[in-house]
Amino acid sequence: MRKPSIRIQCFAILLLLLDVGSNLCLADADADATASNKANDNNKANDDSTTNSRRLGSNLNLNQGNGPSNKSSEHNSPKPNTIRGAKDRQLQLQDADSMDIALRKRMPAISKDNLKFSYTSEWRQDFFPSGVRSDSPSVSKAPSVSPTKAPSASPSRTPIRIACAGDSLTLGRTGMWNNPGLDYPTQLGGLLGGNPFSTHNYGRNVVTAISSSGQSYNSTSIFRRSLDLGADIYLLMLGTNDARIWESQSHKFATSLEWIINEVKRTSPDVRIMLAIPPWVKMANFGISGSIINNNIRPIIQQVAAAATPQPIHVVDMYAVTKNRYEFYTSDGIHLNGQGYEMVAQAWKEAILCNNNGICETGETCGTCEECCPKPPCTKILKSRGEC
Repeated sequence: MRKPSIRIQCFAILLLLLDVGSNLCLADADADATASNKANDNNKANDDSTTNSRRLGSNLNLNQGNGPSNKSSEHNSPKPNTIRGAKDRQLQLQDADSMDIALRKRMPAISKDNLKFSYTSEWRQDFFPSGVRSDSPSVSKAPSVSPTKAPSASPSRTPIRIACAGDSLTLGRTGMWNNPGLDYPTQLGGLLGGNPFSTHNYGRNVVTAISSSGQSYNSTSIFRRSLDLGADIYLLMLGTNDARIWESQSHKFATSLEWIINEVKRTSPDVRIMLAIPPWVKMANFGISGSIINNNIRPIIQQVAAAATPQPIHVVDMYAVTKNRYEFYTSDGIHLNGQGYEMVAQAWKEAILCNNNGICETGETCGTCEECCPKPPCTKILKSRGEC
């Protein structure tokens, strides 16, 4: 007799397993049905006993005659099933609380610091303080980016304020008009290249250095404003209008000029003061003579500058800069045009950057004035070359 094939054997085994499984399911269903029937019978019995007790209670009330009625209490009294159900739920809650307390006593202390993932639910936070469960989806944490510092701006150089004080030749008058932008203070600021230099124009028409002239510079409000600036460099160019009253008040010129210088030093002790010889006069006009400026006013300005303390004041010779330069002047022969004021500004610039007095002062640097550079030690080679 031939043996059945392997496929037939496997199919037979599968049928046996299905038959056994169906029998087990039917047995479970029968058991559930039996249990539910028993529960229904018990509930019916309880209901019957409750009904009988109610009937017995009502008969007792009827037999008592005038006794108090318990009808309201009958309605308010809870059913036995209700009482038993409430007690069961209370016991369940107590058991759950006790289990929760026991679990929490066994759990380590939980703080916000050891919760790695804020997205997890509360139960995961409570029962997995060191992280999420192994079966929960992994979340890749974004890489922390350290804040980058903004590049620090290069420190700005200390500003150097330049006060330009004087008469109409400082204000920038060209003939009968004042022309802003052509004045030498504005052009000086452009030549110096701005930062750290800032120029300020404190010029005034007709003023003199002599204090008793009725038009003295030291009595004007603009002079006070020049002092309030607290300038680092103070450029003073006066004397052109003093030539008009020279014969009567020339003896006051030196003392008046010294008073202005001392007042500037008093308000700004560290200020660097520079004086100018007034520009050349193209032709005598308004009672102003070029010869008085060159022969009388020039030497007094130089004497006052040399006698200044604690060190001499540097003098810029604007007379020499403008002498015989007819193209620099307007038709009145006294005031300069834009080109003339540019030459005055250039002379001031050169003096500010390097005045060749052997002292490094405000505005001078090693890059602009060799006298401000440290000298190398005098070696035998340098001495043999005559360099020291």
